[in-house]
Amino acid sequence: MIRRIFDLIIRPIYKAIVLKLAVNYFTDDLVRLGKANDGGYVVLKSRLSVYNHLISFGIAGDVSFEKDFHRETNSFSYCFDPSVEKLPEELPNSKFFKLGIDSSVHGDYINLEKVLLLSEIKRDSRIFLKMDIEGYEWNIFGDNQSFEILKDFD
Repeated sequence: MIRRIFDLIIRPIYKAIVLKLAVNYFTDDLVRLGKANDGGYVVLKSRLSVYNHLISFGIAGDVSFEKDFHRETNSFSYCFDPSVEKLPEELPNSKFFKLGIDSSVHGDYINLEKVLLLSEIKRDSRIFLKMDIEGYEWNIFGDNQSFEILKDFD
């Protein structure tokens, strides 16, 4: 029974996510932004110049990735985290929202559509999305409305 549910529901979602997020890269095109452990992420260096916005979910006490991303791209950062009152340090060209992301709007959480409205970013903009929210990313990836919006992201 569980196997059948997985095959009918989870596998198609997983396959769609993997196909959408699949990246062709050469290892010499990778660069780490942010600190060396949790809070740093590996990205494609050759793609950095195309972005003009960073939407970042999951700040906590670290903006090292956002600082490095800004240094490399000069983009504007929209930072979201309901667990902190403010950014832990000054971040140029940024705006902080004490809000989290979910598939629906409730309490201190908004959906991806509201994020774009709040940040006034057009869906055809070149947006880099960083989402480190301890496994809750799957709520967004599994939501049809959010997934349709994510298709517009590079």
